[in-house]
Amino acid sequence: MKHLNKIIFIKSGNIDYQEIVLNGNVHFTGDQGVGKTTVLRAILFFYNADTQKLGIPKVANKSDFADYYFEFPNSHIIYEIATKEGKYLIWLYKEHNQLCYRFIDSEYKREFFLEETPKGILPLKPNKISENILTQTRHSRKIIKFTEYRNIIYGATNQINGLSRNFKQYSIIESPAYQNIPKTISNIYLNSNLKSDAIKTTIINSISVDDFALNEGKGYKVDLNVLRTQLSDFKQDYNDISAYEKIKRRAELIIQNYDELNLLEQTKIITARTLGANQKYLTTKIEKLEIDSSKLDEKHTDCKKQIKELLENFSNTKSDFDKKIAIAQKNVNDAQSKIKYYDNLQKENLKGIDTILDFVAKETIFETERGNIENEIKLLTSKVESIEEKYKSILQQLENAHNASLNILNDKKSTLKADSARQRSKIIEQYAEFIEDLRQLFEKQLEDETEIQNQLNDKERKLKRQRDKIDITRFFEEEIKSEQDKFIDFKNLISESNNNIKLHKEEIEKLQNKGNHEKEILKLQFENKRKELDNKRIATQEKLDEIEEKLEAFKDSLHEFLNKNYPEWEQTIGKVFDEKILLSQNLSPQIIENNKSFYGVKLNLDEIDLNVKTIADYQSEKNKLISVIEEIKSEFQKEQTEFENQEQKINNKYNQVLKKLNQEVLQTKTLITQTEVKYSQAELKISNLQKDAEKKKIEELSKIEPLIKEVLLSIGKNKQKYQDIKSEKEKKVKEKQEEQKQETNKLKSHFDNLEQKLDARIVGEKQKYLSKVSQVKNDRINELEGKVDTKRLSKLEVEKERLNQSLQSIKELNQVVAVYNEDKINLIDKLPEFEAAFSKLSSELSSLKEKFQKVNKELSDKQTLIKKEFDSINDELKEQRRQIKEFEQFKLSPFYNDVEYYVEHDEDSANEELLSDLIKRIQNLQQTLSEKLKDLKSSINKFASPLREGNIFNFPTTFTDDAAYCSFANDLKDFVVDNKIDDYKKYIKKNHSDLISLIVKHIVQLSSKKKEIDEIISKMNKDFEKHNFVGVVQKVELKADPSENKVFQTFEEIRKFHAENPFGFGELNLFTGLKLEENNDTAFKLLVALMTNLAQEQNKIEISLEDTFELKFRVVENNKDTGWQTKLADIGSNGTDVLVKAMLYIMLLNVLKETASKKQNDFKLHCIMDEINIIHPKNIESLINFANDRGIWMINGSPVETNAMAYKYVYDFEKTPDSITHANRLIAQN
Repeated sequence: MKHLNKIIFIKSGNIDYQEIVLNGNVHFTGDQGVGKTTVLRAILFFYNADTQKLGIPKVANKSDFADYYFEFPNSHIIYEIATKEGKYLIWLYKEHNQLCYRFIDSEYKREFFLEETPKGILPLKPNKISENILTQTRHSRKIIKFTEYRNIIYGATNQINGLSRNFKQYSIIESPAYQNIPKTISNIYLNSNLKSDAIKTTIINSISVDDFALNEGKGYKVDLNVLRTQLSDFKQDYNDISAYEKIKRRAELIIQNYDELNLLEQTKIITARTLGANQKYLTTKIEKLEIDSSKLDEKHTDCKKQIKELLENFSNTKSDFDKKIAIAQKNVNDAQSKIKYYDNLQKENLKGIDTILDFVAKETIFETERGNIENEIKLLTSKVESIEEKYKSILQQLENAHNASLNILNDKKSTLKADSARQRSKIIEQYAEFIEDLRQLFEKQLEDETEIQNQLNDKERKLKRQRDKIDITRFFEEEIKSEQDKFIDFKNLISESNNNIKLHKEEIEKLQNKGNHEKEILKLQFENKRKELDNKRIATQEKLDEIEEKLEAFKDSLHEFLNKNYPEWEQTIGKVFDEKILLSQNLSPQIIENNKSFYGVKLNLDEIDLNVKTIADYQSEKNKLISVIEEIKSEFQKEQTEFENQEQKINNKYNQVLKKLNQEVLQTKTLITQTEVKYSQAELKISNLQKDAEKKKIEELSKIEPLIKEVLLSIGKNKQKYQDIKSEKEKKVKEKQEEQKQETNKLKSHFDNLEQKLDARIVGEKQKYLSKVSQVKNDRINELEGKVDTKRLSKLEVEKERLNQSLQSIKELNQVVAVYNEDKINLIDKLPEFEAAFSKLSSELSSLKEKFQKVNKELSDKQTLIKKEFDSINDELKEQRRQIKEFEQFKLSPFYNDVEYYVEHDEDSANEELLSDLIKRIQNLQQTLSEKLKDLKSSINKFASPLREGNIFNFPTTFTDDAAYCSFANDLKDFVVDNKIDDYKKYIKKNHSDLISLIVKHIVQLSSKKKEIDEIISKMNKDFEKHNFVGVVQKVELKADPSENKVFQTFEEIRKFHAENPFGFGELNLFTGLKLEENNDTAFKLLVALMTNLAQEQNKIEISLEDTFELKFRVVENNKDTGWQTKLADIGSNGTDVLVKAMLYIMLLNVLKETASKKQNDFKLHCIMDEINIIHPKNIESLINFANDRGIWMINGSPVETNAMAYKYVYDFEKTPDSITHANRLIAQN
């Protein structure tokens, strides 16, 4: 049985000389740093021949393997290998600073390598050793390549060009796929710290792929930094497009702002030209207005003069009328006063002049009655005539005396009355003059106030007419109407523009549909052709895949075995094997003996005409199929080129029209946006004008209302003053009348007193007279008693006396009647005449007033019209001058410089717009332009800020001046209108498929070994079921779950997508389907997801096979099932997880050992593990048996030995005082 039997160190690794036997289980013990690891690494080097995989740390100033182990020219390591036939040596040394191997056909002999000298036994140098060997046996040529060495000891001699088959005798196994064994032995040693993650690494590194066959010599790894670099350009371009997609609405805003900016600039130019035209027109208009103003001023002065003259004439005439009317009014008043006086006059028991007149009219009756009575008395006294005469004489004397006294008294009374009347009349006349003077004085004041009242009333009427006119006036009517017209125009323009856009869009849609229809037909034709070619390709590819499967199955198949070991088998056994049997890899064929039978049956196969296909036949058929596929691809390329050309023709056919229509739509949208702004501005201006109009009306009303109130207040005051004057007049007249009355009453009282005194004297006289008469009468009656009828006589005399008294009263009343008759003639009877005169005068005055008012109104209206026209022209003139002044001020402003050329070179005709409005509009436009430019710059900056410098679109990210901004906006507009983003998207889509394919290549390389890993895990699980000598562990099982690594999961999604759509994304080709755009979007999303996951895993620099799956363990220890765990630490105690891991390593190595060589099981390997003393001594013995049962010897190292008898050899390592390692063999069992 072949195995590494012994290792000998000669002046190597701080070991002067040491032979260590390895034909069994070996344990190295000793303190730390005494050289155990040095020996273990040298043993490992026998198996892996790789200086980089010995666990030697890469530290500065630290020697590598060659320098450390072969420090001297006579440093050597010799491996002794035992076989059934004998032993041979592998001599390792350094020559010319290079490690060399030689194979020696001999067991180990000290004399080959050592020489006795006076100084003692000394190691020899390579030349001398070679001479010594050749004196007794032979050695191979010098082997300087580690790969060559490994091929020799693992029996892969047929893979080495120029390597003699004689080297086959030096192999410990015969396997062309041996790479797993040295790698696994290395990894077991390197991971002997027994961390659970190392299990996965060891399994991965055990699969049968040369390290340098994958990923350009980088092993089972994908360099994520390289991938990040590969994704960088795509990411940048994709980010550029993504950034654009996020900000493309900003592009529309930029275009809108740019179009609005241009439109504003055009509006500013038009406005400036209108300003120039209006300014020139206004200058001419001012000259004309100044002439008109001067003429109107003259007319107004003349009219004012006429009104003044009219007023003066009217005032004089009215004054005369007022005097006449006053006199007429006085006559009327006097007549009415007399009527009232006589109506209320009371004398004695009579009231009213009519009663008095009736009484006086009875004077004759009374005299007749008195005559009759006197006759009757005379008749009665006829008989006593003497007595009668006597008494008559007496009575006559008494009467005469009495009458004389009464006459004197009456004369005095008459004189008194005359004096009273005269003085009363004088008082009346005097006060009449006073009252008339007062009346005239107050009448003049009243006339003045009346004139003022009339003026105030005229002013009130004028102000009220103005107020009414203001109330019905529509201020800013023309401006509002103008803005409303604009508003309607803007509204109609928006509606018309929207209709145009709708029509354009319908036309665009129609053209697009037409173009798309033509392209769909073209695409359908192309798709049919593509499907036809693709079906042909798929059928050919299936045949090609079948042949490639057969070619891949050739390795380790019966077909390969027969080619190597059975000459001319095609003519014999090959005629009864079908391809499936020939290409099977699990038949384990062996050549038993050279007989002609087939399972004991001899067949004559000459009649069977069957040609067995050779590898060359398969390869030839494969090449033909590849050629067919290439022809199909070539034909498709022609079809695709023709399709693209025809599609481009269709695009060219419609794009120009569509571009023009889209441009018109864009311009119309911009116009709509501008018009909507103007529409809103007009609407706002109408609202503002209406508010201003209302405000203006309120202002004008508020101006005139105080004037009206002031006039009304003045009228009120005037009326009050008029009333006050009138009241004052009445008061003064009344006072004078009262004074007159008082004077009259005083005079009357005086004369009444005098008259009363006279009346008293008269009464006294009468009483005396009557008393005397009564006495005389009594005497007479007494004397006549009996002579006449005294009773009758007395009665008649009483009646006569009554009549005498009445006649006396009438006599007195005749004076009143006389005065009445005079007043009646002079006043009372003339009352109608007085009233007619007053009415006539009043009517004439009223007519005069009406005539005056009419003429005055005509002149006033004329004056008002002239004044209004004059004020209007002056207001207009003032406004126009203000406009010109504002224009002159505008010329001094910085805004004027921007529009000076257009103002001075006006090409437009003048309109009604004010210069101030135009100036304000220009200023607003300039300000709006400035703001719009700021908006444009801001929108461009916002648009450019997410873009990187040197982006795929070559968009600048910084701008030097305004022109650069505008230039960019113009270029961006072309970019959007031409829809160039689609070209860039197509470019990205065309190129990203290669990146997907590259990523898939990495994924496939990683994933391709998953099957082998699953097979190894399966075999390890079966291996445990077959042999288990560790009692404490009833079951050990492994499984590989899908990876939880986010990056690899994304890799898998990309691989799956690629597998489902191998040609269905990127650029259109033979293999793309109808879901090209959808697949491209999916590919984008997958790459984005990959970029995202890579960004989240910045510290991860590679993806290896370890990331492709999750290794889980399930252990039943002492009948306790741990379930599936990802960490060995979770399956039990620390010792248990180390034990399980060691078992797994042994199982893995056994699986690889059996897989490597099916022809022989006559070799043993070593499992090298360091520091396993944590395992319980009992379990160490079980573990060793577990390994030995699988043809594996254990070489372990630990500071302390706990179960020495479990090993065949135990070596105790120590160092001498001069740091030389020495190993003492403590135990050696048979």
